[in-house]
Amino acid sequence: MFHWALWVFYKVGQEKFDAKLEAMKGFGWSEAEFLAAFRKAPVFLTGSASTMRDKMDFLVREAGCTPSYIARHPVLLTLSLAKRLIPRNRFLEALKSKVLHGGEYNVHTAMVSSERRFLQYYVLRHVNKFPELNELYADSFERRDAL
Repeated sequence: MFHWALWVFYKVGQEKFDAKLEAMKGFGWSEAEFLAAFRKAPVFLTGSASTMRDKMDFLVREAGCTPSYIARHPVLLTLSLAKRLIPRNRFLEALKSKVLHGGEYNVHTAMVSSERRFLQYYVLRHVNKFPELNELYADSFERRDAL
C-alpha cells in the first residue's frame, strides 16, 4: 500500500491533496479519518473533487451511510457511481422494501462484491419470493451498458 500511496501523492500533488482534505472535512471527516482512509485506499484521491463530492452525496443521502462509515470504507469512493453504486443501491432498496433481506444490508459488502457474488447472494437467493428481481437486475445491466 505504501507504493500506491506514494504514487497517488505524486500524481495528485500537495495542493490537490490539501483541497480534497478540505472537501472531505466539509462532509464531517476529521483529518485523522481522512488520513486513515488514505492509508486504506489511497486511490480514492485520484478522482476529481466533484466526482468525489457526488459519490459522497449519494452515499450519505441515498444509501444512508454516515460520513464516518465511508471514511472506514474508502474503497466505496473508488467505485463507479453510475455503473455500480446507483444500480446496486436501487436493487438493494427493492429488497429492503420487500423485507427479503432482513430489512438491512451492509453497503460496503454489497457494493464491493463481484457480480457473481452479488448475483448469488442478493438476486438468486430471493428470486422465488420476488420474481421481479430478475427484471430489475437485467434492467440495471442495460442502464450500465448505455453509459
